[in-house]
Amino acid sequence: MSKLPISSMPRDMSRGFTLFDFIRRITTDEETVHRITLEMIEDCAKDNVIYLEIRTGPKTHPSGMTKRSYIEAVSAAISKAKYMYPTCTTKLLLSINREESVERALETIKFAKEFKECVVGIDFSGNPVKGSFESFSSCFEYVKHNNLKLSAHFAEADNQPENHKILDWMPDRLGHANYMDTSVRERLLQSKIPLEVCLTSNVISQSV
Repeated sequence: MSKLPISSMPRDMSRGFTLFDFIRRITTDEETVHRITLEMIEDCAKDNVIYLEIRTGPKTHPSGMTKRSYIEAVSAAISKAKYMYPTCTTKLLLSINREESVERALETIKFAKEFKECVVGIDFSGNPVKGSFESFSSCFEYVKHNNLKLSAHFAEADNQPENHKILDWMPDRLGHANYMDTSVRERLLQSKIPLEVCLTSNVISQSV
């Protein structure tokens, strides 16, 4: 990790998403995924976190790791952490990347349904200037039909038509909410949908 040029990278949203490429480089097998997950929970427990949600999209690797084995590795680490760090309750949100195909997204949702013991919902995220929320309508229908929770990254870029479309689906939670015109802001207030805001992320990505 010391060789990755993270500290020297410009701090803006587009460059920020390249950090995920670095993460993919090191999550190459189930043992590594399990170890990283457990270490993350350990760090949060030491910081006195009492409820932690890990958000991750299922990954594959040519070495043989499949989406299923990736999720199993994360799930196993969460189960182990229950006994090692009992004060920190840890759950999992499986992420849909707005740049991926609908078929891959549906596969992720089916995994969420299968691993319901540790998965509490679906996270719709990714680079907000790529892909579209509306393209995944069939996926959100499937989410609601199977009584899964939906958290969506929202108003992370200046796209008011998409903001309205996201609100039409009434997700259980919304993230960011940085770029809203008056009509979107009023709808959001009326909806009473909880917001998740990471001030550090917004500042570093220069979203605010």
